[in-house]
Amino acid sequence: MENELKPIWRRVFNFNWKFGLFLILLICIPRFVLVLHGNVIGNMQFVGIMMLMMVIAPFVFLSKYGRKKSASQNLQIIIG
Repeated sequence: MENELKPIWRRVFNFNWKFGLFLILLICIPRFVLVLHGNVIGNMQFVGIMMLMMVIAPFVFLSKYGRKKSASQNLQIIIG
């Protein structure tokens, strides 16, 4: 059986809701705060850095199998 996570992350996480919660706490909530702060001060430079981290995250956490599986599931959802 193939595993979605890279070997280093398999020791820490399973590919389940706890991993999803970890990603939300790591990426989504700080992004929300940075966007609000960027609107107040008029500087969005840190938001761009956070977006770059969001793009890199699948390559850091997921194995090749996990990236393929996620992409095919997302495509099936979009197609209907």
